[in-house]
Amino acid sequence: MPMLAIFMFIIGLCGSTALSNVAGTIGDLFGNSDVASQPMALFVFSANTGPSIGGVVGEAISENSSLGYKWVFLINIIIGAAFFIGLMFVPETLPRIVIPERMAVEGKDVPPVIIRELKYFFNSLIGKEEDFMNEVTDPKDPNTTIVVEKVSAINEIKFVFIMALKMMVTEPIIIFLGLFNGFAYGLLFLYLDGIFTVFVYNNNLSYMGAEVTYLNFVVGAACVVCLVPIQTWLFRRDRKKNGGVPRPEARFLISLVTVWGFPISLFWFAFTCDGSVNYWSPIVAGFVLAIADPLLWLAMLNYIIDSYSEAGLSNSGIAAFTIPSFSIAAALAHAGIAMFEDMSAQWAMATLAFISLLVVVLVYVFYFFGARLRAASKLARISGVRASN
Repeated sequence: MPMLAIFMFIIGLCGSTALSNVAGTIGDLFGNSDVASQPMALFVFSANTGPSIGGVVGEAISENSSLGYKWVFLINIIIGAAFFIGLMFVPETLPRIVIPERMAVEGKDVPPVIIRELKYFFNSLIGKEEDFMNEVTDPKDPNTTIVVEKVSAINEIKFVFIMALKMMVTEPIIIFLGLFNGFAYGLLFLYLDGIFTVFVYNNNLSYMGAEVTYLNFVVGAACVVCLVPIQTWLFRRDRKKNGGVPRPEARFLISLVTVWGFPISLFWFAFTCDGSVNYWSPIVAGFVLAIADPLLWLAMLNYIIDSYSEAGLSNSGIAAFTIPSFSIAAALAHAGIAMFEDMSAQWAMATLAFISLLVVVLVYVFYFFGARLRAASKLARISGVRASN
């Protein structure tokens, strides 16, 4: 058991990079553009479909006596190795590094950034110091000198780590959204705690049958991708009404409607989960939740990128946002075990439904008063808000 806990910690540590780096990279590429929600929706889709499909695959492996539990980890190793090879060839996207470097090497024959980074690394091993600041002449204007900072993985890790911790405790946007998302995710994890009680014990499905019910999140996440063009249109219209200035709060426009899916789906699930109603009813209720929750997470990610992309802090902001989000959610998931032991599944889910009404209230509070929160966040991008408040 201790060894399993240690390796689960390592898995979480390594897997956390995807939660911040992927969203941060999308922020680097698309910033606060009208269409930024669309590529981010693909990330949200994959983040929700992966665990849903993984549960089914994991159950199939555990039920196959010729494979055994170790294959759950071996398959992850194989998939991880394939991604590692692919990521070796993904170019840098951080604007404060890419733009000056591109200007400096324009028209010159230089190796790719990963080759240069490996060179810096091996030189550091043999004690050869690298000058990470370098003055070069702008090829388009010989009279202009550009100061270029070479890419240093160690320096970047230090910067992101320190900045993420700083933002987590000093930026009101990050504090509020981190706690908010932790609460919303906690409700989702508590809901997942009750799946086996509802479908295995109340509805007499097999363990594989219960795992298959998680696929409603795949369908829900696919619907989220289809709804994003509507959100993009709403965001673009809001920007035009605001004199061409984008408001990050407008990223929540569609969530003002879909967030009601939290209490509706949980009440629906609660009062049809006791086995007296066909099991398809709680499955469809879970599908409604699978639309409301990813859309809310998508809005939060885009809000952070809109607020911090101009300062080049999207990655740090999302990393800082992720820490309280998943810490709170993990704590609530453990609390859910005791909750479902002491209460019936029906009343446990009903309790979650009543609590989820607070999520609805917080979305409206954030939409109408988020500008004041941004004005109090020193590193956030302020677009005509400070003057009006």
